[in-house]
Amino acid sequence: MGTLTVNINNTAINLALPAIRDELRLDLVEMQWVSASYVLILAALTMIGGTLGDHFDKRQVLTVGLCVYTTGSLLGALSLSALTLIGSRILAGIGAAVLVPVGLASLRQLASSPQQLTSYMSLWGLAVGLGMALGPAVGGGLTGYLGWRALFVAMTAFGVIYLLAVRICLPRLDSFERAGVSIVSHMLAAISMVSAAGLVIEMRSDSPWLLKASLAFALPVCGTLWIHRDRTTSHPVIPPCAWRNPNYAAALAIGFTNYVALGATVFLSSLFLQDAAQLPAAVAGFGCVPLAAATAWGATWAGAHEMPDAARRVVQVAAMLLGCGLTVAGAGVVFQTVSDSPAVAIFTYVVGTSLMGFGFGAANAPVNVMAMSSLPKRQSGVAGSSASTARQLGQSLGVAAGGLLLSLADSPGGSTSPQSYVLPSLSIFMCAVVLMFLPLRFSRHS
Repeated sequence: MGTLTVNINNTAINLALPAIRDELRLDLVEMQWVSASYVLILAALTMIGGTLGDHFDKRQVLTVGLCVYTTGSLLGALSLSALTLIGSRILAGIGAAVLVPVGLASLRQLASSPQQLTSYMSLWGLAVGLGMALGPAVGGGLTGYLGWRALFVAMTAFGVIYLLAVRICLPRLDSFERAGVSIVSHMLAAISMVSAAGLVIEMRSDSPWLLKASLAFALPVCGTLWIHRDRTTSHPVIPPCAWRNPNYAAALAIGFTNYVALGATVFLSSLFLQDAAQLPAAVAGFGCVPLAAATAWGATWAGAHEMPDAARRVVQVAAMLLGCGLTVAGAGVVFQTVSDSPAVAIFTYVVGTSLMGFGFGAANAPVNVMAMSSLPKRQSGVAGSSASTARQLGQSLGVAAGGLLLSLADSPGGSTSPQSYVLPSLSIFMCAVVLMFLPLRFSRHS
């Protein structure tokens, strides 16, 4: 349910962006912040969220996080400006930062065998696909018929339902340890991640040069201090020994790259379908459903394989399908550019994103099994949170890079011109190429 909540919020907002833009008069940079701020805060704080899950009762941690999340979602429905809307997204992201890592840690603690953990991860992958499927449909449908504020009301209601489920159904899961937590290390890591995505988003904006210079300065400085501190402190964000495990390192790299492609695709798809293809929000929302349905199918298919032995093969197949899907989807965009045929472009888009969705979903389950199995059970919160951080950071950077490349196209029609989407499509395809080689880092003997 935590993964379902996070993924619905991740994807639903993109279908509402054009309507929010028209009412609140947002520019492209502000649209990127509305979409990326929630995911970026997830990436920045998920590690400390997972650590809290290792040190305190997971049920209590989830309760506090959900209270903050629902408050942020409610404030989003009441927002009257870009600044307040972005602030509400940040608050919701702060609360949501514990949902996925503590949820994954709970599964790791409850699983009695590697086979049961694999089964849980398959269901987790199914929740990703279901969240992606419900997100565009809910976002587009509510925006089209009731307005974009209804989406935030629905997110508030969903958070309340999840909160009740946690209090009623989840057993008490005591902590394994109550050692100290290095807040400084976590903040250095968080600032590094926010600076990276913020710098990409603001690169083409009209923001003061001092802001851009500050982001460019904070990224290497805080990143270097974080790495140095993790090597010397007794309470590192990620245990140094974890990085020496090839499965752990490869799992995080694959998860990051996979979600870079997803973040850019979902962000650009909402603009492409509504601005370039001139589809209503509700229709555009259902146009994203094949991507999500294929993701759920891919997760189910991957879950049928023995893990982690088949992880290398499954992820390589997933990456090949991801590349094929992006090729087909990109071909549709190019075809519309030269022939001005939106029907053919939409058809190839649906076929391509379906292939991409299957590859994306198939890669998720084995990557999470590898990450969760690489560290001891007592560090399940660190394993789950670091895997989640890699995904959320990848998604926020995908949104940032997609918007940047869209603006670099400098087409007279802006987001309404198919030519603007060619360069972003090629960059997403490069992610698929990278994904074909990353599984080689997996160890053959786990």
